[in-house]
Amino acid sequence: MPKITAKVAESKAGPACVVTFGNPKLVDADVIAEVGKRLTSLLDEKMQRRIVLDFEGVTSVSSAMMGELIRLHAKLKTVPGGKIVLCNFDDRMAKLLKMTKLDKVLTIADDTDAALAKFK
Repeated sequence: MPKITAKVAESKAGPACVVTFGNPKLVDADVIAEVGKRLTSLLDEKMQRRIVLDFEGVTSVSSAMMGELIRLHAKLKTVPGGKIVLCNFDDRMAKLLKMTKLDKVLTIADDTDAALAKFK
């Protein structure tokens, strides 16, 4: 079986770096590990302090991926000016965030424009 790779793209948009995912399902352990490395690289190597994670097109996220998001959130909280905003969850994913109460921990926006506005 061929290895599944993470498809992560980043672009600078105004006050933040916007990260998009090309994988509709963020559930594979190798993909999650690769996404975690790429996100950590944004902080450690590229010195990005304001990050938007755009989940448009993502239909499934594992608990391990949620753990990566919480880890990134915690790391950014320790950096002056650091913040992460998640956006464009489908209805099912939004319900999952509410059920797990992660919507109280993580900053969530409806879309990319609303996410970018959270940095102003």
